Amino acid sequence: MKDGNDNYLSANGADDLLKSLACVDISVPGRTKGRTTEHTERYSICRLLSTLVHTEHLSYPLSLVKRERPDFLLTCNGREIGVEVTEATSKDYSSYQALVEHKRPGHFIESAIFRHGKTLSNDRKKELLNAEKLISCGWAGDGAEREWSLFIKDAIEKKQVKLQEDSFSKFDQNWLVIYDNSPTSFLNQELLIPYIKALFPTRDLLCFDMIFIQSSWFEGESAVSEAKIFALSLAGEEYLSIEDVWKKKSAQK
Repeated sequence: MKDGNDNYLSANGADDLLKSLACVDISVPGRTKGRTTEHTERYSICRLLSTLVHTEHLSYPLSLVKRERPDFLLTCNGREIGVEVTEATSKDYSSYQALVEHKRPGHFIESAIFRHGKTLSNDRKKELLNAEKLISCGWAGDGAEREWSLFIKDAIEKKQVKLQEDSFSKFDQNWLVIYDNSPTSFLNQELLIPYIKALFPTRDLLCFDMIFIQSSWFEGESAVSEAKIFALSLAGEEYLSIEDVWKKKSAQK
């Protein structure tokens, strides 16, 4: 996927792009099994491109280059788009996931313990690791959806601050892709959109031209059908269905 010049891929049309994407390994190793930022960035950008392949957001010829601040430069028929990738999570939750993976694989993680704005000590994490019974209060009402929206909001606001810095390059358009790893569970998909819209009641608060949220909670059967990615922009919001070339390739083997 990448050569010595950090050129990730190029395509002259939608079919060409899908063929190139199908050849990319987008697997993400476990946190204790060699996962790097590049793994999650590659996963996120490839799934985004496969989602946008038949939309007006992409035009051809197309090229993608790896860089920093932002993470990628996407060129679509001469139009330059900076793409920054980030993860919505908490440091405590991420470190605890790694601890479970290393010390007690398969142990149930009570996500409700990792509340937004609160920290857990290492001793507390060890207690959770050795617990044989559920000890959290769980989620009540729309608590999980509200909590989820706070982690998404944090991810957006942190990157919007960076976008304003002189060292962060700006292009014709600037996109943000959010890889959702927030400590929430049993989310109601239909309730998530109102909370996303409420994050920015006036869209002039958005600094990025497009914000794409990738979450496993958008992938199950519901009123949004097979939609995988949620897009937010000054013009509005929409679900976008992914062209899952990796699943198709796996099914053909």
